[in-house]
Amino acid sequence: MVELKPRFKVWFETEKGYAFGPGTFSLLKAIETKSSLSLAAVSLGMSYRYAWGLVKKVEEGIGAPILETFKGGSHGGGGAALTEKGRWLLEEYSRIAEAFSRLSEEYRQQRGNEAPISPRRRLMGQVLSTRRSGEEVEVDVKLDVEGTIALRLKPKVVEELRLAEGDRVVATVEREDTTPLE
Repeated sequence: MVELKPRFKVWFETEKGYAFGPGTFSLLKAIETKSSLSLAAVSLGMSYRYAWGLVKKVEEGIGAPILETFKGGSHGGGGAALTEKGRWLLEEYSRIAEAFSRLSEEYRQQRGNEAPISPRRRLMGQVLSTRRSGEEVEVDVKLDVEGTIALRLKPKVVEELRLAEGDRVVATVEREDTTPLE
């Protein structure tokens, strides 16, 4: 049987439509590294005009500047830097793309190791509270079905998941024994 691998493409939209995606992400990363729109464009095989058009399209779409340019004198010295909004776009896009990558990898590993997770093995609910308890963080979750569960997680996990009061969560129940679930 051929292995199917999940793939995804992340982009941001506004009410006006497409605003930011992988191409503009690559361009902004290159600008951040090279401090120059023209050098960034060349490194990505784009014309300066095309790269400038991408920047302008994003700025129009989000209603804020993402790039500051600096004019040089007769001997050069010009350049470009990301604005706070431009840096935010890079960080937010990276965070979301990384989350999708983790999901894709988890799915791939799961499909290779076991059958899909039955909906009966998922617990959904809302985070009621998080509190530090020694080396762990206690997270209380009010389940959509009757009851509440208390989780003990490492602080790093809570931080990575950005768990906060009021968040919706899904917990997967795994059993270590091989007794079938009823």
